[in-house]
Amino acid sequence: LTVQAITLPPDAPPLFDSLKNLNWEKGSFNNPFAIYQRTYLARTENLISNLFMDYQLMTGLHIKSNFGYTNIKLHETSLDPVTSFNPAYGYTSGYAFFADNTAQTWVIEPQLEYSFQAKKNRLSILAGASFQNSLNQGKGFVATGFTSDLLLSDIGAATSIRQQGNVYALYR
Repeated sequence: LTVQAITLPPDAPPLFDSLKNLNWEKGSFNNPFAIYQRTYLARTENLISNLFMDYQLMTGLHIKSNFGYTNIKLHETSLDPVTSFNPAYGYTSGYAFFADNTAQTWVIEPQLEYSFQAKKNRLSILAGASFQNSLNQGKGFVATGFTSDLLLSDIGAATSIRQQGNVYALYR
């Protein structure tokens, strides 16, 4: 907004008409307040957990394990009503973007440790492994052709829906 407001000529038309609607001056300039008619919502859910266990089987011998789990979800919605576009561009409908993304990881790290001390010397032997899984997936959709800006949040009200982005990444 700042760049657009600063670069407006000093004799720019009023930003709003008498009905408090954005003034586009018959498409002759881009109204810097158009961005305020657009909405963006991001909702996240995060679950991060970790568990460490240690059990002494006998003197000097321990079995240990670390367990971790993460689940992150992101749901995004961006709504751009037709009233936020300069009429000179010819848009007949607003558009909406919907996206859902998930990142899920787990890790298991078992260990077996043996240690003993003889006089001033101490010896420790550690054996372990790491098992992990990471899955990232998500999809995004652009919806257009709404009969009213009031329907932008309903993807089913769009006459055109196209997928924009598809992510699937698995790591083991």
